[in-house]
Amino acid sequence: SLPELSYGYLKHMWTRGFRSEAVQLLKECTDKWVDANSNFAARCRLKLGAWQKMIYQENNNSIAVTQILDSFRTATELNPNSYKVWHSWALMNFEVASQFEQNKQNNLENIIIHLVLAIRGF
Repeated sequence: SLPELSYGYLKHMWTRGFRSEAVQLLKECTDKWVDANSNFAARCRLKLGAWQKMIYQENNNSIAVTQILDSFRTATELNPNSYKVWHSWALMNFEVASQFEQNKQNNLENIIIHLVLAIRGF
């Protein structure tokens, strides 16, 4: 079908180095695909979160952590029975809490919020 073909093309774009374009298009497409197949849309959101996380790690925080968390959170809402989306959501929240703790960027309340979300996800 068209969404799967488009998804495959976006993955090809990613591997060819058009990363920011692939991320933007995947986000736009996933928003449109939600009504057609929520499991497929969840898989796309999971990939989107993974790509955003890679860009975040490679480019010194060029993508906001909130965007990454939003992608993983949306994936859990689209497919609440998928262990992969819950694991990714939990792991990202744990990493955010760890980063906050190491950098002393946030107060204890923000760290606890992300740790609780991580525990619920695992």
